Amino acid sequence: MNQKNRAKLVLLIGMTIFGALIGPALHARPASDAKKQFYKDRISRITEKINRDKKNYRAYHIRGIYYRRLGKYKKALDDFKTALQLKPGSAKLHNSRGIVYMRLKKYSLALKEYNTALKLRPGNAGVYNNRGNLYRARKKYAKAVKDYDAALKLRPKYRKALYNRALVYALRKDCRALADYKSASRMTGRTNSKASIQRLNRLIAGMSAKCKKEKKGGPLLGR
Repeated sequence: MNQKNRAKLVLLIGMTIFGALIGPALHARPASDAKKQFYKDRISRITEKINRDKKNYRAYHIRGIYYRRLGKYKKALDDFKTALQLKPGSAKLHNSRGIVYMRLKKYSLALKEYNTALKLRPGNAGVYNNRGNLYRARKKYAKAVKDYDAALKLRPKYRKALYNRALVYALRKDCRALADYKSASRMTGRTNSKASIQRLNRLIAGMSAKCKKEKKGGPLLGR
């Protein structure tokens, strides 16, 4: 077996292991229609709770998250606004609003929410990961990596942040993507969407032969 074929085989094995780790979690999720019905049922139950106690900010927050999952972003934002009126200074609520603004591609508003959340709670690895995703979407890769680094410093086994950093490295054709990919494949826990994983697999496959010849990844390019 020549070196090129050996590299392909190693990559294939790695991708298979990665798929085996995330596969059960993906297939265990209910079907799309079932998920939607579940969210609607939860919204109905939470609405009943809100009707009994209109000062329950947690109920508004949770209902807003379910509205977000249904793609009802205006209703989600309305609930988060009400929750923040009841509980000013909640980092979790600002983060939740940031996620909705990201879905709406209102990046300036999302960034403002994430920055506020981090000022209120600087040690929140999840917010760093989310802000990193925003920078990645805006192709500000150096800033994205800096945020993923911060998230991983706070939570070293944060699989989603490690995967996201691998994706940014791969987008910049930086060989450090392979090390992050390998580490993420050995972890268990929540990860990103199947489509995103497939995208990373394609990027990794395209740069595997080149990186095999290098002992270390090159410097990160980006803004």
